[in-house]
Amino acid sequence: MTFTLIFTLSLFHFTNFGAQPYSLLNPVTTIGYDAVLHNPANLGLNENPNFSLRLASINAFATNNILSFDSYNQYLGIDSAMNDEQKTEFFRTIPDNGLLFQGDVNLGTLDFTYRNFGFAFRRFDLGNLKVSKELIDLVLFGNQLQRNYDFSNFTLDYLSYYSFNFAVGLPLIKKKKQLATIGIGLKYLLGNQASLTEQASGNFYSNEYFIKGQVSWTRNQASGGSGWGFDLGGTYEISKYRFSLALLNISPGITWTENLKTNVKSITIDSTDIYQIVKNNNLNDILNSNDTSYNTESFRTQIPAYLTLGTGWKFDDFGSMLTLIYEQNLASTKFSTFTPKFTFDLEWNLLQVILINPSISLGGREGITYNLGLGKNLRGFLIGINLGSIKNPIITKAKGLKLGLSIGLTLP
Repeated sequence: MTFTLIFTLSLFHFTNFGAQPYSLLNPVTTIGYDAVLHNPANLGLNENPNFSLRLASINAFATNNILSFDSYNQYLGIDSAMNDEQKTEFFRTIPDNGLLFQGDVNLGTLDFTYRNFGFAFRRFDLGNLKVSKELIDLVLFGNQLQRNYDFSNFTLDYLSYYSFNFAVGLPLIKKKKQLATIGIGLKYLLGNQASLTEQASGNFYSNEYFIKGQVSWTRNQASGGSGWGFDLGGTYEISKYRFSLALLNISPGITWTENLKTNVKSITIDSTDIYQIVKNNNLNDILNSNDTSYNTESFRTQIPAYLTLGTGWKFDDFGSMLTLIYEQNLASTKFSTFTPKFTFDLEWNLLQVILINPSISLGGREGITYNLGLGKNLRGFLIGINLGSIKNPIITKAKGLKLGLSIGLTLP
């Protein structure tokens, strides 16, 4: 199930009233403090506000590859335990690569722009969990005699860091119906905490005479480090058409230098007398757990980096725009995928009364996402909401939801 919650408190919110989901990296339409993070070149556009300020924002995202609301209620939301038929049906829904869970939270405060300059602050918390299908098989159905269970491909990772972003966008060509801008952003990355799986292995075997199994999990941990990165952007506008490109989070990553440790956790089970285990109903005599920790050298963690390309068409006099966006991850990390994403996005400023913002995304880690955003300016009080459905437009059948909310003020 995927659940995304976006809450933004804003002052002088000059963009699209927060109706567009934060997870959509749109290099074409973002202006103001959103341009600091998504395309610094747009700070040089004519429609970019002279001043914009966002006091605080929080964005959260979580996804897994198995459950929808309907399937959760069908298999796990029942009062009694699942019978064998329900277990088999549920097990068939699990992909061969097992259970995958990813989540991230980012917090921001005091994002602002003044003319062509901008600043944005973010704290990122990223998580990643992977569980082997054979381990789920073992839990659901118990151990099958004379079968070797291999659940080595499990992982649990956590990464937390701060990003201080500075950006500037300037016009290169500025004519009546033609405009070209470039932008650059610099960022300082301050590592907060990391716990990253280095190696994981596990197996289990049993027959009529003995049980044998082991789990070994090695992870690198740190609580201090730093790095740097930069963003590049360009936008070209002619008549009612706009073309944009952005390279985001180009960085060697975070080098961890403080409180460096490697932790090894191992669990073994070994018995040559299975009947004695059954008789005493006690695994403590054959179960051994060991935790080892030692200092290690500094290591580097790559953060997700993106290439985004977009083209847009302004179809009315109120700034409404239809865009097509291509997004490609440039770095192989535990928290991102190389699968490209294509997005069709419509921002319709209906008579400058209400903003309607539907979009559909194909690819990326979500697969397919349907979004609908609405924004309203009530005499300077701005409110926007976005609802997204993952995999299926019907919410109860979706593998998850995205929910966005933005509240702010603007100058009269």
